[in-house]
Amino acid sequence: MMREEEVERLRGVVRDCVSKHLYSSAIFFADKVAAATGDYADIYMQAQAFFLGRHYHRALHVLKSSPHVLLQDLRFRDLAAKCLEELKEWHQCLMMLGDAIVDEHGNVHAQTDNSAMYLDKDGEDHEINITAAICFLRGKAYEALENRAQAQLCKSTSLDETFAPAWIGSGNAHTALQEADQAMSAFRTAAHLFPGCHLPALYMGMECMQTHNFKLAEQVFLQAKAVCPFDPLFYNELGVVAYHMKEYQKAVQWFEMTLDHVASSLSDIWEPTLVNLAHAQRKLKITLMLQLPIITRFICEEAAFCSPRVCPSGLDMAE
Repeated sequence: MMREEEVERLRGVVRDCVSKHLYSSAIFFADKVAAATGDYADIYMQAQAFFLGRHYHRALHVLKSSPHVLLQDLRFRDLAAKCLEELKEWHQCLMMLGDAIVDEHGNVHAQTDNSAMYLDKDGEDHEINITAAICFLRGKAYEALENRAQAQLCKSTSLDETFAPAWIGSGNAHTALQEADQAMSAFRTAAHLFPGCHLPALYMGMECMQTHNFKLAEQVFLQAKAVCPFDPLFYNELGVVAYHMKEYQKAVQWFEMTLDHVASSLSDIWEPTLVNLAHAQRKLKITLMLQLPIITRFICEEAAFCSPRVCPSGLDMAE
C-alpha cells in the first residue's frame, strides 16, 4: 500500500512526463497510481496518458471500466469521444456525446450544467468550458458524417465565445454551405482569439481562393507561413494560387517545397499535391514550347548581328 506522499509524488511525475511529451513514461507511472488508489481522478489521468500516447483502444478500455462515472462525468465522456474520433468511429462518438437541444437559431442548450469547467493539461493551464468542447466535437462528428446542416447548428460558440476551435469549425460549416461572409467572420474571430495560431489564416486564404481572390489569398498564406513555416499545407495552397495566376514556375517550386516539408513518407493524403505538381510541370513545358520559336529567333538575330555570314540558316530554322 503506497503512502499518500508517494502517490502524490508519482502524480507529479506523470504531469511532468506529459509536459515533456514522454508519454510512455507517463503511462507507466499513471498505471501505478491508478492501481494503487482506484480514484476516479487517477483513472482519468491514466486514460489521458494512453490517449496522448495514441493508445486509443486502451484509453477507451480504462474509461469504460467505470461505466457509472462515464455516464455522469463530462470529462470521461469527452475523452472517450475523442478516442472514438481518432478511431473514426463517428456513430459511436455521437452516442458517447449524447443529445443536446438545438433551437431554431442553431444555438445549443446542453442538458447539463454549462458552468462545468476543467483544466486542459495539453497546453498551458487554462480553463475550458467542457460543455462547449463536447458540442464542438459533436459538430465534427456530424460534419464527418456529411450532415452539414447539423454541423452548422451544433455551434458550441453559443456556450463559450472564447473557444477558438469552435469558431474554426463554424467557419468550415459556413464554407460548406457557400456562406463566404459568415465563414470569414468566424475565421477572423478565431484568429483574434488565437493570434499565434496559423490555422485561421490558412482557412481565410482558402476562402479567398473560393471567391477567386488569388492575390489576397497569396498575401494571407505568406503572412501565416511566417507564423508556422513547417506546415506543408501552406506550400501546397501557395502552389495552387500560383497555378491559377499562371505562374507555373513558381507553382512547381511551391509544390516541391510541399513535398520537402512532409515529415514522413508520402501517403495518399499527398496524392493531390503530386497531381498538382504534374499539372504545373505540364503547363510549364507547354509554355516553354510556345515561347521556344520566339527565343530561338531572338538568339539567331543576335548571332546574325555578330556574324552575318554564319547565321542565315539559323534564322530560317527560327521561322
